[in-house]
Amino acid sequence: MNIKTLTIHAGHNPDNKIGSGAIGNIKESTEARNVLKELLPLAQKECKVYDCTCNNGTSQSDILNKIINKCNSYNTDLNVSIHFNSGGGRGVEVLVYNLNDKETVEIASRICKKITETYHAKGDKDFKNRGVKEKKTLAFLRRTKAKSILVECCFVDTSDTKKYNAKDMAIDIYEGIFNKSVAGKPQDNKVKYAIVYEGEVDKVIAQLMAMNYKTNEVSVYELKNYVPGHCENLYVIGGASSKIKTSERFTKLQGDDRWATLHKVLDFIGK
Repeated sequence: MNIKTLTIHAGHNPDNKIGSGAIGNIKESTEARNVLKELLPLAQKECKVYDCTCNNGTSQSDILNKIINKCNSYNTDLNVSIHFNSGGGRGVEVLVYNLNDKETVEIASRICKKITETYHAKGDKDFKNRGVKEKKTLAFLRRTKAKSILVECCFVDTSDTKKYNAKDMAIDIYEGIFNKSVAGKPQDNKVKYAIVYEGEVDKVIAQLMAMNYKTNEVSVYELKNYVPGHCENLYVIGGASSKIKTSERFTKLQGDDRWATLHKVLDFIGK
């Protein structure tokens, strides 16, 4: 997608005003604005950018109306809304109006992968890529004229906040939007061994295999959460080996059934 004009805004009113965001270990309204502050100068290097944040809404509906009207006042290629999730979950998700819109879904998918990748590189392997979700009922997605995405960066009320910082989040969103890389990020450090699986049974096999390596040298990933290019040695367990999408060379450890797969893994690690 060729983006020449972009709108970005932080969701909700500022904290301590009506219609402000969720509060947990961190405050959504504050952190959305912190991410915005870091993201704007990055995006401005690529295209014309308009900040459509609302700081003076008189109600939740008034905030939405003002944001939507601002977005629609520009001839933009993409609208980006920055939010944080709540409710006790883990991970990132990006909301779109229509899952059949390939350009929007591609950008949203990249953002999810980038953010997940950064968390995993920082050592939080339980951070989840919750993926791209269709939400036709959201006013921002429904009423904006241009293509739009709503980024739920992470959860404010769980351990997601331990590895969070606004600069990394902004870089990941920037990279996802423009399909570019910023040097010197945490994920530039490769893990020595990565083990990928799909399904609960293969998860157990993957975890058994991981016990053969030093804890700080190995990472175990569910297939949907694996981001290519950040390991020195890639091992894929069972059926995931026929589904993984990567140009990397990897070792396939799959038998005719799960018992055979287990024995292949044990033979491979010399047990």
